Amino acid sequence: ADPAKYPDKSVKQSVLAALKVRYRHIDTSLRYGNGLGEREVGEVIHESGILREEIVVVTKLYNVFRGPEDVEVNLVISLQNLGFG
Repeated sequence: ADPAKYPDKSVKQSVLAALKVRYRHIDTSLRYGNGLGEREVGEVIHESGILREEIVVVTKLYNVFRGPEDVEVNLVISLQNLGFG
């Protein structure tokens, strides 16, 4: 989510609304808002009261981490952003 285009916490509000109507698959990326999207997704998952095992979270490899030696770096950053690391 680009903070210049979307109001503060709009990702969090959207994900919470989706979880309330039983969506259980969330797609995000480190690229969205330079990690802001992942952080808000992680916050709402932890605050939702829904078991983590019930929610599928997909994130993507940011293009700047495409070198084999950089994949783990991206993974660690994403897991920390989501609060799963």
